[in-house]
Amino acid sequence: WSEWTSCSASCGVGFRWRSRDTAQQANACGKPAVGDAEEADVCQLRNLDPRLCGDRDCKLAPWNDWSACSASCFGIRERTRSISQYSAGRGAACIDSALKTLAPC
Repeated sequence: WSEWTSCSASCGVGFRWRSRDTAQQANACGKPAVGDAEEADVCQLRNLDPRLCGDRDCKLAPWNDWSACSASCFGIRERTRSISQYSAGRGAACIDSALKTLAPC
């Protein structure tokens, strides 16, 4: 596993992630790797009560560039974005905001 990322929140509760890569892909006779490639965890900065953080709306990062087309005929491409600031207090959450979008190509 990689090291945990820093907490996404500067006040109150946030998230942190870690990931791992497959060290060796299975050949035709082998079994594929099993288990999650990413793991998330809730984190809270010490001595910071979320009720004292104030209201803060969720903010989304800009969309990343589109990926290459998956096939020369009837392919798909995708792009992603992340949450750059999580909501706090009575701030608006990013509940209905997509973090990934697909399009034909």
